Amino acid sequence: MNDTWLLDVDQKMWRRAAPDLSPSPRAGHALQYLPQSGRIALYEGYASSNNTDYSARPSAPISPVQLWLYDVKSNRWSLNQTWTPPAKGETGRAGRGRAL
Repeated sequence: MNDTWLLDVDQKMWRRAAPDLSPSPRAGHALQYLPQSGRIALYEGYASSNNTDYSARPSAPISPVQLWLYDVKSNRWSLNQTWTPPAKGETGRAGRGRAL
């Protein structure tokens, strides 16, 4: 699922938002509230696999890595940046990013 839900802490109620664009379904991601902008950042995650082969992995990291931002007031997700993670054993800076 790639639903967007908002919690009204005063009324202690959840409500489902219906933005036009949303990140792909994922698990294992991180969310962080950005108080200066009033947005929420969604970072990384992995997607489930539908492959039923015995040796198949049940999930895989979403690649390239994605950074999505959600603006609560405008009910809008935007893909802010993507980048390729460093190869296993590679040292130095993380993969090259691409601002969108």
